[in-house]
Amino acid sequence: MRGRFTWLLIFGAGAYGLYAYQSKANLVASYRQESAAEAVETPAKPKPEVASRPAPAPYQCDGRQYCSQMHSCAEARWVLRNCRNTKMDGDDDQIPCEDQWCG
Repeated sequence: MRGRFTWLLIFGAGAYGLYAYQSKANLVASYRQESAAEAVETPAKPKPEVASRPAPAPYQCDGRQYCSQMHSCAEARWVLRNCRNTKMDGDDDQIPCEDQWCG
């Protein structure tokens, strides 16, 4: 009798283990199907259009060379960096119009 009880206990534990394994496998498969369905149902977001031209510069290279022709330190710095033949940085330290605007 004791041998039959042991085999019954082993068989019951095995059956329970198989049931638990199958339940977990079904749960994982169900989750994968839901994830795949969500991926299919989610429409792709349209890419934002990229401007074909860069934004216009706030200032222009219009021939101005001197600090007296500038209206702000920002404008003087932009002109010094982007325009040729300027005469706004006497000591070549890349700071224009130190006495008037950027001092």
